Amino acid sequence: MDSLSNPPSPPKPHRSNTATNPLNNSSARFVHFDPDLETGCVSTVSHSPSSCTQLPNIDNIRIDATLNHPQTQSNTSLGEGQNNNALHHTRDGNNVHLPAAVSDIVPFDDIPQQWINMIKAAIQTLTGITTPHQYQIETIYHGIRENDTTMYLVRKTSAGKSLVPQTIAFFRSGICVTLVPLIGLGCHQTDKAAFVEHNVEAYHIDEHHGDDANLLRKRLKNVSTEEAKEITIMLYISPQKLKANSDWFHVLNDLAEKGLISIFCIDEAHYVQQAGRSFRTVFVEAVESIAKLLSKMPSPVPCIAMSATFTDCDRNRVTELLGGRTPVISAGNLGRRSTTFTCHVSGRPSSSLKSSADHHLRESPTKQQLFYTNSCRTAEGSLLDTAQNLLDGNHNNGVPNSSTAGSFTGEDGLMLKMGKMDAFIRFDEACTSNNLVDDSLPNYQIMVCTGAAEAGISSNSVHHAKQIGLPASFHALSQNLGRVNRQQTAARPDAFTYEVHLSFECLISLIVRAMRNDDAAERKQQLSDLNAVIRLLVTPSECYHSVLERHFEVHEDPNKCPCQSYCTYCRDGMQHFTNRFHANKLKSFLTNNIQQQQTTTHQTPSKFIQALKKEKNNIFHKEEIPSRHMGPIHGLALQLYARDIIGIEVADTTKIGTEHINKKHLRITLPAKDFGDEVGFVPVYTVLESYRGLNTVSVNN
Repeated sequence: MDSLSNPPSPPKPHRSNTATNPLNNSSARFVHFDPDLETGCVSTVSHSPSSCTQLPNIDNIRIDATLNHPQTQSNTSLGEGQNNNALHHTRDGNNVHLPAAVSDIVPFDDIPQQWINMIKAAIQTLTGITTPHQYQIETIYHGIRENDTTMYLVRKTSAGKSLVPQTIAFFRSGICVTLVPLIGLGCHQTDKAAFVEHNVEAYHIDEHHGDDANLLRKRLKNVSTEEAKEITIMLYISPQKLKANSDWFHVLNDLAEKGLISIFCIDEAHYVQQAGRSFRTVFVEAVESIAKLLSKMPSPVPCIAMSATFTDCDRNRVTELLGGRTPVISAGNLGRRSTTFTCHVSGRPSSSLKSSADHHLRESPTKQQLFYTNSCRTAEGSLLDTAQNLLDGNHNNGVPNSSTAGSFTGEDGLMLKMGKMDAFIRFDEACTSNNLVDDSLPNYQIMVCTGAAEAGISSNSVHHAKQIGLPASFHALSQNLGRVNRQQTAARPDAFTYEVHLSFECLISLIVRAMRNDDAAERKQQLSDLNAVIRLLVTPSECYHSVLERHFEVHEDPNKCPCQSYCTYCRDGMQHFTNRFHANKLKSFLTNNIQQQQTTTHQTPSKFIQALKKEKNNIFHKEEIPSRHMGPIHGLALQLYARDIIGIEVADTTKIGTEHINKKHLRITLPAKDFGDEVGFVPVYTVLESYRGLNTVSVNN
């Protein structure tokens, strides 16, 4: 179980040598570049080039690029057509300028080789990565040479998006401000970004409180123009801390007015629209604050927004909040096809999840799993108990004795989230080094999560993710799917899996949650998102992966084939969701149990399922009557809803938009539909008979 009772204290700010005196005994970065050579390197050197400390895998070149702030422009000879905030590098004391900036992203083949070498060298020095993606080179080059630009990175999970602003900030120097939607994500990004030995400091502002926060404020306020040219400071900040009335906004405002901020970044930018519509408006306020800070800068600086699930609607909202500056976009594929995506319908989804998790523990006893739920209470209670019992019961099958289960929810405090994130990632590292031991951090092999972990959990050891209930939207579904197979390893079907385990009750729970929202437009949007998910899962007409790709990818590939065997649809359509049934008897059942009752009383969803169970011998084919497992009954009910054959509405409309509504206030209805020439209920059975997923037999069979 979760044993992080004493989470670690927040780290003190990391200072580079320049923090004390940027002009004396400091490690400054210089450029000494020979365009005739094929390779480059980044090294930290003293002010005397002869005392260079060479880094691993580095040839005889030292690279740097510093941003000329307006205060220093008078001493710089600019090239023709170059703007007054030009990036330059120095060779033998002479200024060598980049060509005039352009508005679009330069293709990889058109980037000067010397800059490709410099960027590769910086990436290798900071991260150890020797073969960065072409898109990373292209976007980093764009961010280095362009000032007045907004750039959107629509790239798959684990494609290295965060490396782009990090490397741009290294070249431009100064301060990089990154908005992170999830506190756990901010902690993780900060850990990866700090390289004090190369004058790269990193701070997660939300971790600093009291005297520690005062120390960080003092550090930032004391940054001078000269020091800003020699260091990079990565600041990660939550939407709450970036609100215009916060103390930290005033600190950043001062830095912006001094021209010390060199780049802004919005991570997981889809949250601005998706979470900022209603219940988390602070996301919108935070981006508005970034727009204010941009307007205070003496000269323009780049702003980057990035997400794997950044739809056109999401991008338009961010563009609007940033003031309408037309963005350039670097987009790729969604990249989820190596993960098998399946849907499992049952009367007890918790039992089907448990069975599946047990199977995967026996098959891969040292790999991690994620359990997702829409309920914080379930995550911290029954589902967490299930996870721990599964681990305890499989020690004889190879599960490490020190393995434990933990929960990750929005109820966790900042320090607890940090500790849990570190512990979960540490399990992967410990397994790799065969060093699984009991120490100060738990060895989390299964993490039970709510939406708080959608874009925050990251471990290469996660092979399986399982969801109880419906993801609330395509965004939530795709983010959860993206937690699996972070390295995008090509694998056989079922080696990496994302499973949705649901019942009709799971649908009802999310409908109730949506109807409690007091904003009518938001209720409508949440129901629309939910209906899109349920249609995809239980009444699909094509490959699951193809649908998600068409929804999220900027450039659709009309020649892309279905996944063949990596989703429920491509494996067997929807044949296993329900059994064969008599269409006319189902029609009679719906008429008698819903239509006639609408005038007298209301049929609640629970009563509807009970009635289906009671009439199952009449409705289903005699050879396929559900007996022990009620999955086919729940599958039939879900398909009827997904096809708009039945509807669900609130019986007492006065409760809509209040916390008083519950599942007992919902009723099953038969919406009037126009199917061809006839209006109403009569032709519904024709739709059933002609639809691929709902198998039928005649009354005489």
